[in-house]
Amino acid sequence: MDEFEPPAGAGAGDVMMSSDEKRSGIPNDIVLAPADHPIPVRCPEDFQAILLTEIDIVDDFDLDRDGDVLHMTGRWLTTLPTPDERHDGDLVVVLHEPTTPPASCDAARHVDIEMRLVNGNRWQQVGIWTGVNSDWPYLIAPTAAAIMGLHTDILELEDPPRRVRSASSERDAEFLSATCGEH
Repeated sequence: MDEFEPPAGAGAGDVMMSSDEKRSGIPNDIVLAPADHPIPVRCPEDFQAILLTEIDIVDDFDLDRDGDVLHMTGRWLTTLPTPDERHDGDLVVVLHEPTTPPASCDAARHVDIEMRLVNGNRWQQVGIWTGVNSDWPYLIAPTAAAIMGLHTDILELEDPPRRVRSASSERDAEFLSATCGEH
């Protein structure tokens, strides 16, 4: 991940740009919902994923409103975080070209989404959505909020449960070698 330190004397109101932002012209931070810009269905060139940084959904007894997305933000990543203790709980979204777009829709307006969580020093796939349009943040937000909340709850336990490992790491190797343009 491209990390940067603000220079000495930088004030709270100063806008800082990472080297990725300077090089690409694309701000690292992105508001996914509510958005006043088109929602991406592909990663910009030189970026691989979006690190989800904040999700706020309606948690209400009114079933018509439960799960409504109030706010969702992320940060573009040029590289995926190393799945280690420092990044435990990081939740990323990778936007892939759709493998099977809806029959009546333009493939350029649809996306396959893969969501992964750093959990116990490895990537764990927690969701796949195929052939969705630019409303994808609203589709995945309830799942992402639940995963982030549960992961935080587990980390706050005095005696957290032991992690369960899968027998196959084939999908993890495939995920780590993936880029937005490849599938």
